[in-house]
Amino acid sequence: MVKQVIKAFLQKHGYRIVQETHDAQSFRKVLSAQNFRTIIDVGAHRGKTVEGWLMAFPDAHVHALEPAPSSYAALVTMAANYPDRVTAWNCAAGAANEAAVLQFHEDHSSSSSLLQRTEYCVDVMPFTRTERPVSVDVRRLDTLLLDGKPPLEGPILIKLDVQGFEDKVLDGAAGVLAQTQFVLSEITIAPVYEGQCDFAKLHMVLTGYGFKFMGFFDQFHLADGTPIHADVVYRK
Repeated sequence: MVKQVIKAFLQKHGYRIVQETHDAQSFRKVLSAQNFRTIIDVGAHRGKTVEGWLMAFPDAHVHALEPAPSSYAALVTMAANYPDRVTAWNCAAGAANEAAVLQFHEDHSSSSSLLQRTEYCVDVMPFTRTERPVSVDVRRLDTLLLDGKPPLEGPILIKLDVQGFEDKVLDGAAGVLAQTQFVLSEITIAPVYEGQCDFAKLHMVLTGYGFKFMGFFDQFHLADGTPIHADVVYRK
């Protein structure tokens, strides 16, 4: 009876008890066991994930990329607490070095994208309705981190949270990917951005670089259970 009461209480507040062997978050143990020395956080937003990397991997240096000016300002403030361990870059990553327009979502800045949102996106995620165009710089990861610079120290993890732009980021990162051991990427499942990279495209690109799909790190849903996006892990 007590167990059922606890389950009902948790479900009412949006939580549930799941066996550890059935929980995708258990996969975090695999990453936690790696001694990453370089983490490339593409789409670092305001730095929450960066702080997580710094705590989990005390020997790692984090390169954090964030194109939105307001989010980048918060990222810089956070990074100032770790002057020797974080390099903050005010740019997006892509297939070419160019200027671009970021569709900045005023009410939910972490869903901002270099791609146009769909009407479906507005219907299921109303917080994306209010947006404004913001001019940003786009840089190839190879240009940013390899050209004329000291080699990156391995093992290396690339984390992608770029709202459907994953394939473009990878197109500009052949040299970095050649040195990388793990890729943790968000992948959009529902059709929320025009021309978004889907799982099939991401899988094709990463396996072409010698990576193998390991599993799901997390999956996120609408209130009715419809999957919106997931985090997937690939290993060289």
